Amino acid sequence: MSKANLRNPLLLLFGWWLLGGGLCTVAVGVGFGIYTSIYIFRSATAAGTILRFEASTDEDGTTNYAPVFSFTTASARTYTVRSGVGTNPPGFEEGQSVRVLYIKSDPSSAKLDSFWQLWTFTVICCPLGLFFSCPGYLLLRYRRKRVRVAQSFDAAFPAATTEPMVKPEG
Repeated sequence: MSKANLRNPLLLLFGWWLLGGGLCTVAVGVGFGIYTSIYIFRSATAAGTILRFEASTDEDGTTNYAPVFSFTTASARTYTVRSGVGTNPPGFEEGQSVRVLYIKSDPSSAKLDSFWQLWTFTVICCPLGLFFSCPGYLLLRYRRKRVRVAQSFDAAFPAATTEPMVKPEG
């Protein structure tokens, strides 16, 4: 099999892989966005305070600091919650007053009302998915155009591609 014949299937496979993976990542980001929107719509608000930060270290040695905050619900119960999003450097200060969003039926799942605390996964997944799906789409378009040009050339010059050139005798 020649390199030219092998390149087309690999280009097709790579294009579909980029496009499919990118679109799945965008779909995950949109799903996080819908979930966050519903959470915000259904939640109640309360005033809270940042108590401390809990450090967590990744496999690569990066340390992130997740805020631990407390708040009091409308029913006068106090909850202490660790945020699911950690940053380095910390995005808040100890003792800082913050706005908290919580679902009345599950106050322990409270979130800080800050852009990055709520929308981090959506902001990461959607652009990352577009970054991969656009080149995948362009590769597939490029390959499709190459196939069409080759087909139109074959249709316009059938003798050039199917019959060998023979010199007339005489």
